[in-house]
Amino acid sequence: MGSKSLSAKNLAWGALAVALAIEPACSKSTATSGLDLQIVVGSNVDTLQIASLEFYLDELSGAPGLFAVSNLVPQNQLLGGVNYAQTTEDADGDAKFELLFKVAQNVFLTTNALTVSLLGNALSTQFKIVARVKNASGTVIGFGESAATNFASPVAAVTVNVCANGVCAGSDAGADAGSDAGSDAGSDAGADAGADAGSDAGADAGADAGADAGEGPFDAGPAKSWGTAVGIENLANDSGFPRVGLDSQGNAVVVWRYDAPGAYQIQSSRYTYDAGTSGQWADASVVPLPASGSEALYPALAVSPAGRAYTVYRFNHTGPPGMNIWGNVAEASGNWDASVNFIGNFSPDQAGHPVIAMNANDTGFVVAEGDSDASVTNRILATAISSGSWDTTAINIETSTPQSAFGPSVAVTDAGVGVAVWQKKAAANEPITVVYNRFAAGGWGTTTAFPSNTFGDAGQSAIAASLGGVFVVAWPAYLTDRYALYATWSTNSAASGSWAIPSRIDSDNAAGQNSEKVSLAVDPNGNAIAVWRQWSGTVWNVWANRFTTADGGTWGTAEQIETVGRHADQPMVAIGANGRAVAVWGHDNGGGTYTDIWANAYIPQIGWGSAIRINTGEVLSINPQVAVDPGGNAVVVWQVNTGVFDVMANVYR
Repeated sequence: MGSKSLSAKNLAWGALAVALAIEPACSKSTATSGLDLQIVVGSNVDTLQIASLEFYLDELSGAPGLFAVSNLVPQNQLLGGVNYAQTTEDADGDAKFELLFKVAQNVFLTTNALTVSLLGNALSTQFKIVARVKNASGTVIGFGESAATNFASPVAAVTVNVCANGVCAGSDAGADAGSDAGSDAGSDAGADAGADAGSDAGADAGADAGADAGEGPFDAGPAKSWGTAVGIENLANDSGFPRVGLDSQGNAVVVWRYDAPGAYQIQSSRYTYDAGTSGQWADASVVPLPASGSEALYPALAVSPAGRAYTVYRFNHTGPPGMNIWGNVAEASGNWDASVNFIGNFSPDQAGHPVIAMNANDTGFVVAEGDSDASVTNRILATAISSGSWDTTAINIETSTPQSAFGPSVAVTDAGVGVAVWQKKAAANEPITVVYNRFAAGGWGTTTAFPSNTFGDAGQSAIAASLGGVFVVAWPAYLTDRYALYATWSTNSAASGSWAIPSRIDSDNAAGQNSEKVSLAVDPNGNAIAVWRQWSGTVWNVWANRFTTADGGTWGTAEQIETVGRHADQPMVAIGANGRAVAVWGHDNGGGTYTDIWANAYIPQIGWGSAIRINTGEVLSINPQVAVDPGGNAVVVWQVNTGVFDVMANVYR
């Protein structure tokens, strides 16, 4: 069996849904549902040390069979950062499955429920389920095993006893008989026979050949492809500036600005994924505004894993209080609530260009530009959202008094730690720099510059964060003759001021060949992808680079991810919990008469694919936005000029 593929092709499969419970001190726990793999960590298991859960089918009798993981749902933020499911076979021919986690503080899982379907083609084979948890060093710190079962008549639930610290009556500290603790017979701890710890034979430790250290084999799953671009609204006037977000099941929410007669509105639509169809877009609906006859501008959007949507925007009253930031919430199964003015206490200040970041616990932040004299933007205003409730009192988190402050972006971890970054010009004779402020322990700190930030003027910055607390920031900085791209990163515990020295992440471009318009995305494990556009001397191309937390945090080598040979603009990237990413951008047609929307997908340990055009027709298509669900499925939206501007979408799954 060790040489056989784990593919399900042309096989008759039985199915078994398994429930595991990790309990302290050998206390037993019977699963309540045969569909739930329940991971419950007892109080005497140090969750700070848990790096992975490993379980496998230990064949006891009967003909050898093939086994595979059919699905792993949900692979999303609710699980505290599941990386992937690894399917291998040990030296005895037993199928082994491993789920890797990056644990944040005291939080192991925020849901305690994970559905895993096991498939097998040897229906009469008797086996037991063996489970163990390991720390980052591969040492087993919890162990358990089920009673014997089979696929022909599987039990509805399997009771598994997992004990703290590798001690369980009648078991050898989490190991198979005759093998080292936590390892298969004859192999290193946690590894297959003949392979380095955590790797396939012949690969570097923890990685396939060519992959970053610290990453195990990646199951890319079924091949994904793009659908056909469709219009998601049929309104009479111009629609533009769409924003999109996905929940954990691949359902989408889109908001955009609509030029209604007499005023700008915010419109919205929902996409509902259906495994049996291509999904369904709902009719467009109006997001309730605070007043009629006024303008709503610059919508921003965040969608929680459960499908709750938050939108914020600048609302221009025709009279007092002037331009303030308002927002609305929509439950997954309902309509938008009434609007709330939560950055209005600075009136008569003007506020604009809001951004929003939310975590899986419905906690997050709204940050916007503000001004003190209606003539210059020199404040960065912020307010919090806690458990879905708006805080309507904003504060100025730009704690100095600069000549100008603008271009904010914000990110938040599952622990509720937030970091906002923006550009700041301290005085007329000072360069534009990138600064940040951090929210922790219930309050914001002080405006702080990044270390060794001695470059010239900084361009628009971007920030993204992992669930566990890795923040990554990137921005273009002017050298003596070009803009180059720099990035820094910090962990949750160090975000108060200990950031890595900014390093250059673009290619070594020549004089005048600028890098700009960077977009960032970070997966739950802290690995990041940056995309940007870079001038070749002839055209603007789209480039990318990847950051991994292995070896203390390192960037790879920048690579061009399209070779269309025409000007590219507005690159965007989003990433799923399994590390799969999708980048989108616009390309002109070479004659300047219209633009197309293009995309490329990144798969861990495989890399970028081939760029592909995802729109149709020869029309002006601009402002692409992308969101990716935990499994790497994506929804892209953009606006297209068909006589009036409409909102289009395409789905990748």
